[in-house]
Amino acid sequence: GNTLREAGQFQRAEEFFLKGLNLVKGKRKHWEASAQEGLGLLYRNMGLTEKAILSFNSALDIYKELRAETSIRATTALLE
Repeated sequence: GNTLREAGQFQRAEEFFLKGLNLVKGKRKHWEASAQEGLGLLYRNMGLTEKAILSFNSALDIYKELRAETSIRATTALLE
């Protein structure tokens, strides 16, 4: 998803992020947070601010649950 996002192929990137998210949701918390963060970056690039904020907040909640301090700081910075 990230490579497609960087290449400006936003629709395909969203498909990959959502597919990955559906595979790990509720099973692999770190990867779930990573997918949400990727979606946040994608939506930010697309100018979809509200969707980006929702995705970043979802990632942040999971990172807090996992006590992943570096990811918490990075995601908080993205939200700012």
